[in-house]
Amino acid sequence: MAATEKLSDNYRTLEEEAEYLGLHPGSLRRMRLRREAPPALKLGNKLRFPKDATEKWLRSRIEGGVT
Repeated sequence: MAATEKLSDNYRTLEEEAEYLGLHPGSLRRMRLRREAPPALKLGNKLRFPKDATEKWLRSRIEGGVT
């Protein structure tokens, strides 16, 4: 990551991720408990969702196996 990039340039908070996916934050939390959510990093007591990992996760969920 370049020195001028912020963490928020590459990662979303749980609330931002839920909004991006069109979900309620509580739904995304439940999905995480069931291990059905996009990958996330835990930094301290905060979750951060890598934007590129979310895109990869979404592509993997396309019905019919198209990637």
